[in-house]
This record gives sequence, structure tokens and C-alpha cells, in this order.
Amino acid sequence: MRQRTVPLVGLIAGTVLLASACSDTTQPTSSSDLPANPGPIGALQQPDDPLALARQVPGFGGFFFDAQGTPTIYLKEASRRATAQRALQPFFSVRGMNASALRVLKADFDWVSLERWQEQASTQALATRGAVFVDADETSNRVRIGVEPGTSPAQVSAAIARLGIPASAVIVEET
Repeated sequence: MRQRTVPLVGLIAGTVLLASACSDTTQPTSSSDLPANPGPIGALQQPDDPLALARQVPGFGGFFFDAQGTPTIYLKEASRRATAQRALQPFFSVRGMNASALRVLKADFDWVSLERWQEQASTQALATRGAVFVDADETSNRVRIGVEPGTSPAQVSAAIARLGIPASAVIVEET
């Protein structure tokens, strides 16, 4: 009996752990529900809260650390660099980094648009056979859609085009 009890207890514990990890009950927030001026990003808040950065930095299009560990931000206007550095300074300070290390890339799209397009594209794309995810991708300043090998990217792209989302804003790739 002991041999059956240990695996059963492990199974129950694993199920409870998995259920608690997957029980996020928060609802998505649209940018119109957010305060106009929430203040600087707190030191403990993640800088990858794109909506917080979008509220503080006009033309923000994504933030990430590149393969070499360089903090990188997409901005529609490079002249917003100082605004971005101020918004990110608490995050950098906690990590012993200097906001002047921030690398700026030219954004084609702002984050609010990418999030809106991701939301619009999700239903259409995921209804297409072989589509597996839709993401507002901060590293490419695009909506990225993953499809299973052998799935026609053209079929997914056609579904997205019917929504009026610019084709240049979407990357469809096998994953």
C-alpha cells in the first residue's frame, strides 16, 4: 500500500501546484482604462510592463534585453530617449545599471497598436488550423504569429488582412 500512496500523494500535490499556477483571474486591461499619468515605474515593477511604459513614453514600441544583455527599447521618435531613460531609471538603479546604457531602435508601431492588433488577431489566427500562438513581440516591434510546421503562413496572413491589420505589422512563422 505504501508504494501506491507515495505516487498518489505526488500526483495530488502536482495537480494542486499546477492548478494554483494556472489560476490567474486577472482580466486584461485596455489602455483606455489606465490612469493618464501613473508616475514613474516603481523599482520593483518590471520594465516589461509595456502599458506602463506606453503611458509614460509616447511612441514606445517595446523593451527587452538583447542577446548581449543590452537594454533595448523601440521608440517611434529617438528624441524620446530621455523620457524613456527617466521612466526606466528606477528599474536600472535596483539592478546597479545606468539608464544611459539604453539602446534605442526605430519603432514602426507603438505598443498600444501592437496590443490592440494582437487582441484582434488572436481570435482569427487561432481559429486557423495550425496556428499555435499570437504575441505582441517587444523584440521585433511586430505581432508575431506562430504556426505548426506545414501550415500555410499565407492562410493565416489572409485571415489577419481581413481585419485591416497592416501586413507589415505581422510576422507569421513556423514554430
